[in-house]
Amino acid sequence: MNKTKVEKLKEQLHNLKSNYKESTLTFMIVPENNKKIKKYSFKKPTILFSFGVSILIISIIFVSNFYFYINNNFLTSKNIELTKTIEINNDKIANLTELNETQNTKIDVLKKSVNASADYFDKKFSELENLENKLNSLVATLNTNDSKDIKIPTSRSLDRTTIMEKNKQLVTEKENLISEAKSISKEDEIDIILKEQTNDFSKLISDVEERLKFLECRPDLVPTSGRLSSKFGKRIDPITGKHSFHDGIDIANKVGTPVKSAGNGIVIKTAYSKSYGNIIIIDHGYNYKTVYAHLSKILIKEGQEVQKGDKIAEMGNTGRSTGPHLHFEIRYKNQKINPETILSK
Repeated sequence: MNKTKVEKLKEQLHNLKSNYKESTLTFMIVPENNKKIKKYSFKKPTILFSFGVSILIISIIFVSNFYFYINNNFLTSKNIELTKTIEINNDKIANLTELNETQNTKIDVLKKSVNASADYFDKKFSELENLENKLNSLVATLNTNDSKDIKIPTSRSLDRTTIMEKNKQLVTEKENLISEAKSISKEDEIDIILKEQTNDFSKLISDVEERLKFLECRPDLVPTSGRLSSKFGKRIDPITGKHSFHDGIDIANKVGTPVKSAGNGIVIKTAYSKSYGNIIIIDHGYNYKTVYAHLSKILIKEGQEVQKGDKIAEMGNTGRSTGPHLHFEIRYKNQKINPETILSK
């Protein structure tokens, strides 16, 4: 019974397949103007297969177009991003190029500045060396002409020992200056050190020059040659025979013996008096004045500048005198002092 039903089903299925394969679809094209009608017949399987292939092709085309559309949008977006990135990078490159040019300009300026600084500091060191040489020369002169027992007016002088110690200190500082400069990062600091060093040398040179000027003016040169016939202080007056105070010293020699200025100065008086005879008074500055008396001849005029050792007169016997000699006085702050404490031995 069951077998018969199966066979019937198989037979029905076979008939359906046969009918399906044999069934056709006819397409008719009816033209206008009563022209011949065109007929096209197709079997159903062929039509279905063609339809399926068409659907598949259309689907593939659609999917492909959709993919290309999405991909195109993606690529367009990427292209926009890349374009922006390129623009940003171009801006960065332009900025870096500008920065590089700026840096190169700064480097050129720095090179010129370094060269200028090197020239400047070379000049400063040269000036410093010249000042040192001048100072050493002045100090050598000071050593030759100065002595420790000299009293210098406080307001216009510098102690010799102080000069020597300060000079030694400045020279030592100069020797260490270059090594010290290497550890300093700022040029203005080096410049300050150089200026301070230069100022120190200049001040010391000024002090030494002032000291030398003082020594030239200080009336310490024995004004004439001869025999010391009378000293400063209490004595028996050679004319009256009484005790009196002698304001200077007397140096005896022949009439006409040259008389020299004891120091640099200005002649403030040339005159004649009964007691002093022909007289010269010279102002040496620094509160020093000298008096030259009993002269036979005066060779200078009032207001004239004289240098230490200049011949200013000739020894004589004028005024209150017992024989040819030079009466010589030194006045300090208008007080008469013993010339022998000042005159060079």
